[in-house]
Amino acid sequence: MNMKFTVGELAKLHGISKQTLIYYDNIDLFKPNIVDKNNGYRYYTSDQLEVLDSILLLREIGISIKDIKNFLIKRDDNKALALLKNQKLKLNQQLKSIQKTIKRLENKIDIIENLDLQENEILFSEMDLEYLVIEKVDFPFQLLQTDIALKKLLKTANEKNYPYNYQLGTIISRENLFSKQYTSASYVFLPLYKHFKSKDVIEKTKSIYAVTLHKGEYCEIVKTYDNLIDTIVKNNYEIIGPSFEYCILDSLTSYTSKDYITKITIPVRRL
Repeated sequence: MNMKFTVGELAKLHGISKQTLIYYDNIDLFKPNIVDKNNGYRYYTSDQLEVLDSILLLREIGISIKDIKNFLIKRDDNKALALLKNQKLKLNQQLKSIQKTIKRLENKIDIIENLDLQENEILFSEMDLEYLVIEKVDFPFQLLQTDIALKKLLKTANEKNYPYNYQLGTIISRENLFSKQYTSASYVFLPLYKHFKSKDVIEKTKSIYAVTLHKGEYCEIVKTYDNLIDTIVKNNYEIIGPSFEYCILDSLTSYTSKDYITKITIPVRRL
């Protein structure tokens, strides 16, 4: 005998909500086999149980309602195999994307947790080779143009699938350092966690770098640079390249710009 189930009974049997079954009914995905003409009550039959099991399984593995509806029309083993293989491919692509995101998050967490400097402290330390994907900042090279360049860079990095970290940065040319134009960036960059061949990728060479932290609004970075460059000179070093600035704490991590932290690194050598 073919048993009948109300919406509530079938929902309880499958561990889902009544609203889910009502929704499936409304969109013609899974409708009750029986509608009582006298009172309008709707009933599912026992031969529908396996169909609902299949629908719930397909939804669990991420297959869309549209694809499920198409699949249920004259389904067979070949059609099922093609659907499952296609979904496996999609899930593998999602997995790769999630793994990239996790790697970027781990890098961001590590940077925040392991700040090796105190505010106003200056170190001379060797930094390893690093690959940076860059975007040129347009004239007049001020904060607005820098922000626009960063947005272009992020768009390009995602479109070209660069293996980049969540770490925005700016490059201040050696000439601008000497002329004290510390907020006029020539390029913006994203560090890469592995080498990627592209005309947009440069090497930040392994070298001794003068390193310090600037805490506060970026427009006030002049004093930090003056102090850093003065310390470089007093310690008998000379500047041999541009400044690479790393945004450590920003609007993501700080309520006010007074708590922002920028890490400044300038390559130097002994005179």
